[in-house]
Amino acid sequence: MEHKSLFWFNLGGFINRIVTFDMMNNLNLPLVSIVVCTYNAGPYLNRQLDTLVNQSYKNLEIIVVDDFSTDATLEVLDGYRDYPFFKIYTNETNIGFNKNFERGISFAKGDFIAICDQDDIWALDKIELLVRNIGENHLIFSNSELIDSNDIPIGKELLPQSFNIEGFGFKSILLRNFVTGHTCLFSKGFASFIIPLPESGYYDWFIGFRALYYKKIKFLNLNLTSYRVHKDSVIQKSLVGPTSARNNLAWINYKSTLTELRCFKEILALKQSDKLFIEKLVNMYETICAKSLLRWILFIYINYNDLFPFDKKRKLLSKTRMLKAKIFVQEVLNVKKSMAKSQFL
Repeated sequence: MEHKSLFWFNLGGFINRIVTFDMMNNLNLPLVSIVVCTYNAGPYLNRQLDTLVNQSYKNLEIIVVDDFSTDATLEVLDGYRDYPFFKIYTNETNIGFNKNFERGISFAKGDFIAICDQDDIWALDKIELLVRNIGENHLIFSNSELIDSNDIPIGKELLPQSFNIEGFGFKSILLRNFVTGHTCLFSKGFASFIIPLPESGYYDWFIGFRALYYKKIKFLNLNLTSYRVHKDSVIQKSLVGPTSARNNLAWINYKSTLTELRCFKEILALKQSDKLFIEKLVNMYETICAKSLLRWILFIYINYNDLFPFDKKRKLLSKTRMLKAKIFVQEVLNVKKSMAKSQFL
């Protein structure tokens, strides 16, 4: 029997949204596996887990894989064992977040898999909306608002409201990731394309690349997650560089991008021409010097519109396009020099 209900959710105490949805027979809903990876989760885990067990979408399994926490994380998890769909696994050693998510995905039995961080807050209709909108795509992702350690929005979003991936090719994600793991839901079948996950780099950048490469990706422009920004988050802890460049955004971008490009070029399913393009970018990051500067400026200049989709599209003879290519390549060179001096490359 069809039943209409009005779903109201106050996101972080600041965003009110009213969603009308049909209550469907649970037996007709595809199973969704929410994979949560924990490691010394700290004080935020309860807030996140409460928004998972109270999702409007009812055919769920929640898979938590703890990566050898040494704090009270397991005690918090034990408080949710009464939920029959809540499953807890523990690692005997710390294996890192990429491999921990890989292990969690391997346990998933759902038709769809959603990725979850340990310290965010989900909209209670998040899974409902993602399942409704994924269609025939491999993967769907959404937007997030940023909150601080006290759950207060800081007035920023991960992606601009104008963001739209229509027309994006795989080159658009090579130098900047815009598919964040905590916003993703993907089909079980897609898991075979992304497992095993790389040992290094960011798993979400990798899976975003794979989905975009096959043109089976959709963006839902709604803030379905409150993404917590705090000093103890996994991402913040991973952004450690040489003392002279620590917390330097250019250094962070260099390190992350080169790591991901190296992962991308090893994917066997790539067309040879696409593989060669990625290898050229790797070569630029690894070997750039003053003598090769002009060659790399021309390479970036020619491919600028594809590589920088967030920027305004510019004609081939655009002076601004050439200037931006010069600035980008010079920055890569400067960071490489800085890293070489610090003996960190």
